[in-house]
Amino acid sequence: MISQSYSYDSVWRRQLSVAVPNILRGQTDHLSIEEVYRAAYGAVINKCADRLLNDIRQCVFKHLRSVDIPPSGDPQALLEHYKQFKNSVRLLTNSMMYMERTYLAQYQMTLSVICLKIYFDSLSITSLDKTLAHFLHSSNDQDSINNVSLMILELQQAVALTMPQSLQYS
Repeated sequence: MISQSYSYDSVWRRQLSVAVPNILRGQTDHLSIEEVYRAAYGAVINKCADRLLNDIRQCVFKHLRSVDIPPSGDPQALLEHYKQFKNSVRLLTNSMMYMERTYLAQYQMTLSVICLKIYFDSLSITSLDKTLAHFLHSSNDQDSINNVSLMILELQQAVALTMPQSLQYS
């Protein structure tokens, strides 16, 4: 039910602007995912899903700028960072499930794919290519090679999907 007195700005400022970055940092001990879900649900049913998605994108950009993504030298560190990011995105996606099932579903898009695309865009592609090529060529650890290959495939799939104009970020 759409509320006449709903204020997206207030909900974002009071709850979501704190919760989303904490989820991305993995600092969820003090969060109520149910409250985050409820706040996101309220934004969607009050026709603010586009603003919510844009604000989430901005949080992901800020988060990735504030942490050191190891783009070169240590593929294991990159894999660990990527794994942590994916876990955070999984929790973020769960807390934004209603938005994903209603608003994003009409575009056949998921929040995870959008976040992975932002992650990919944050990497230094030239150094990433060199690092991964060197690692794949010199490593004997099959699990690590499989994990690096899986990461490359996931990022490649996220980038390959054409996002509808209305979901594109600037």
